[in-house]
Amino acid sequence: MTKIILKGPLSNIFGREELQVPSGSLIDVLRFIDKTGVLLKGNRIRSGFMVLVNGKDIRLLKSYDLNLGSDDLIEIIPINHGG
Repeated sequence: MTKIILKGPLSNIFGREELQVPSGSLIDVLRFIDKTGVLLKGNRIRSGFMVLVNGKDIRLLKSYDLNLGSDDLIEIIPINHGG
């Protein structure tokens, strides 16, 4: 199982701050929890969210097909900007 930590208002949307989900590719894990399309649009993470895998921004890893194991940690952080 892969651990997911949801930050800010995401914990209210998903009903908890931490989830344990079956391991798989990053996109499959996100699809598993995102039944309403809050995080994903098709096979892409919506803008406005930072996703870290083991503390590394997935934008730097450049792959949503990253295979996750039971020791991996995903953190999802909403990044809202106002003005």
